[in-house]
Amino acid sequence: MAKRKSDRIIVVGAGAAGLMAGRELGRSGKRVTILEARNRCGGRIHPLPAAEFGYPAEGGAEFVHGEAPVTRALLRAAGLSLVPVQGTRWKVKDGAFSRRDQVPDFQKNCLQKALTELKDDLTLAEFLNRYFAAPEYNQLRHSIESMVQGYDAADPQRASTLALREEWMNRGSGEQVRIGGGYGALIDFLTAECRRQGATINLRTTVSAIEETDRGVMACYGNGDTHFCDTVILTVPLPFLQEIALPMAAREKAAASAQIGFGNVVKTVLRFEKRWWSDKRPDLADLTFLLSDARLRFGGLSLRPNNLC
Repeated sequence: MAKRKSDRIIVVGAGAAGLMAGRELGRSGKRVTILEARNRCGGRIHPLPAAEFGYPAEGGAEFVHGEAPVTRALLRAAGLSLVPVQGTRWKVKDGAFSRRDQVPDFQKNCLQKALTELKDDLTLAEFLNRYFAAPEYNQLRHSIESMVQGYDAADPQRASTLALREEWMNRGSGEQVRIGGGYGALIDFLTAECRRQGATINLRTTVSAIEETDRGVMACYGNGDTHFCDTVILTVPLPFLQEIALPMAAREKAAASAQIGFGNVVKTVLRFEKRWWSDKRPDLADLTFLLSDARLRFGGLSLRPNNLC
């Protein structure tokens, strides 16, 4: 039997991954339909317009970290620029403010050496217990654990040290940058690119199941409608993948993907009428990030933020 040509492709999810897939497949001449459950494209990229929030803000992704060659190439294609984040990072503990990163340089060098020489993977907790259990490394341990829990949304008891090492050593200069005009401008560019390549984008379309039939692959919508194609590409976040019924052949891969693990991030955006913190502390006038273990309470919700910015 001749192998079916994958000319008709459904991409489930119109986040950054889904839009990138739609763009590249459209470029190669495929007939692409992108299905998105929400009423917008972007997924975890969610710009808050000035008309709603008071000034343009990011409700989701905000920074570009490290080298990010794919992101930077897209920005060049879109004619967008990167804007360095100016200012000073602080931390506060028990009401006392200090400049961030009080870890001595010699301890940083010890960490770098231990990471470089590590051959067999360990969880981050095991790595720290093996190499930095002594009391003099308490600040180093706390700094690393806070970064992994906040920046990577990972559990030190489960996170791979080798994976973190690769990430940490490929951050380039480590400079914090934002996209001029915000991430929404990049999503707008990708959305327009998909449509320019002939892709169809259907919003408010929830996929509940994928089935294999004699006519090809069938995507079943939550409202009972169906759509036939040759191939389906799923780009939804891992928690949402569990909500889609899949063919037998795909269930094993989906089960394996569930073992990857994922963390939870709660981003709360507050708008103040004035920079009250610089009135109280003039040295905080150029504050960008504030690291704290204090809890924030919003009604009945209690949160422990890893950083404020």
